[in-house]
Amino acid sequence: MSRTYQTEGIVLKGTPFGEADRLLTIFSPEYGLIRAIAPSARKPKSSLRGRTELFVVNHFLIATGKSLDRILQADTQQSFPGLGQDVCKLAAGQYLIEVILSLAIEGSAQDQLYGLFTEHLRRLAEESQPETLYAHLAQALFHCLALEGFAPQLHRCALSGEMISPNFLDRQWRIGFSNELGGVVSLPVRLDQPLIVKRLTAIELSLLQHLSQSGLLQPSDFLPASTLKQLRVWDWLTVERVLRGYAQQQLGKVFKAAPLVDSLWDLDF
Repeated sequence: MSRTYQTEGIVLKGTPFGEADRLLTIFSPEYGLIRAIAPSARKPKSSLRGRTELFVVNHFLIATGKSLDRILQADTQQSFPGLGQDVCKLAAGQYLIEVILSLAIEGSAQDQLYGLFTEHLRRLAEESQPETLYAHLAQALFHCLALEGFAPQLHRCALSGEMISPNFLDRQWRIGFSNELGGVVSLPVRLDQPLIVKRLTAIELSLLQHLSQSGLLQPSDFLPASTLKQLRVWDWLTVERVLRGYAQQQLGKVFKAAPLVDSLWDLDF
């Protein structure tokens, strides 16, 4: 007799399986990644049809199987309709799904990562605007990386260990960022040292250094008033792309939805 178990979970991925079934990848706080069959979910009148779409949170009753588990029941607890109403937000949500798929582990409880993921999806759906999209993505990515022990070094030079503070008085001031060394690096560096992938301004470094805050950053809380006037959406875009490149190298993954986010953002602006 097959064993059954119950769990809350959010649908991360769904692909056709057989004639009418759907193979789901679910992220659960108790069990991590779960791969399970949703029987007849592709039939128009199936009760599972709408409950097996991306970003839908269900309370699942699941039967274990030899190779794949099987969903017996799914009761929707939450969804994020704001993601489906905006193509940029939808692409951003899919980007975060790829991040979670890179960090989540099958059969391992990850309730904190689950909580972070669903909270940042909510923020994307309900709070983000075109001009804050990259701020939301950058902070979501940093929070997830930090929780799983992959956060880059942003407060000390990755070579010397010396503390680094942004110099707002010198507009030509720059700090390097190295994926290989895992963080910021004082400039200049020798030619034989690892490649600097980006030279960051004082504003960009300050944004990076404050990403650990729990709420969405309010630059007016930490940027000097004179510098605040210089802040542009491009600074957030740079911060997100630096973190993205670092994360992709550290995790050995390419976030395929990220270029789509970039292309839609360019069209929107």
